[in-house]
Amino acid sequence: MKILASLAVSLLTLALPAFAQQAPAPSAAAKAQLAPSGKLRLAFTVSNPNYATQPAGEKLSGIGIDIGEALARQLGVPLEVVRYTATAENVADAKTGKWDVAILGIEASRKANMDFTTPYAVTKNSYVVPAGSALKTIPDVDRKGVKVAVSSNTAQHVYLKDALKNAALVPQPNNQASTQELKAGRVDAVAANLNTLEGIAAQMPGYRVIPGSYYDVQYSLAVPKGREAGAAYLDEFVKYLRSSGAIQKSLERHQMKGVTVP
Repeated sequence: MKILASLAVSLLTLALPAFAQQAPAPSAAAKAQLAPSGKLRLAFTVSNPNYATQPAGEKLSGIGIDIGEALARQLGVPLEVVRYTATAENVADAKTGKWDVAILGIEASRKANMDFTTPYAVTKNSYVVPAGSALKTIPDVDRKGVKVAVSSNTAQHVYLKDALKNAALVPQPNNQASTQELKAGRVDAVAANLNTLEGIAAQMPGYRVIPGSYYDVQYSLAVPKGREAGAAYLDEFVKYLRSSGAIQKSLERHQMKGVTVP
């Protein structure tokens, strides 16, 4: 009987959509601010595996999609993913009305144009280097003559501009461009979140990720300034997802590396 009961619970869990537990209901004002067009336009950088991945021939999946689908259900509207290949473009569009909610790392300079919720996750950040590189530890990277590629205007870029005192940063449009610079030998390391770096190393034999983290980035939901009711509801919603265990389950389901619930 215990085996049958366990099997029934497992099947029920698989049958339920992500984050299907009861969540707080939005007010009319919050819904109007989060889905003014009648749909939830959720923006994130698709090249960042901390948000979503897209295996060949498959649709986007990942924690960003899980969160978006859960929020859309609570608002009673369809989900529309607004895709960006560069975080800088996502951030710049906060004032254009092209998206209603974004998934972004919390960074002080961004708060001028958007309001952030409580963080739903924290991710570690490091570097990927050639296997034979003399750079073995994170402090090793900050040496004169060392060049580090980083995606422009990301939280990692903003942090490293101040943190690196000797190494030279080489900003790139996105992580793919940073990787090409590393493969071509024009830089010595690529800086990014751990999930991105592990993906690079897995696809490029002869490269390795430096252990540790130079900076832990907090990820949250964000709304453009002036949508106070929407921001307040999103914060409540994120706290619910954390306390219910939904975020942790999503991280485990998508096998996120170096990402934890705060």
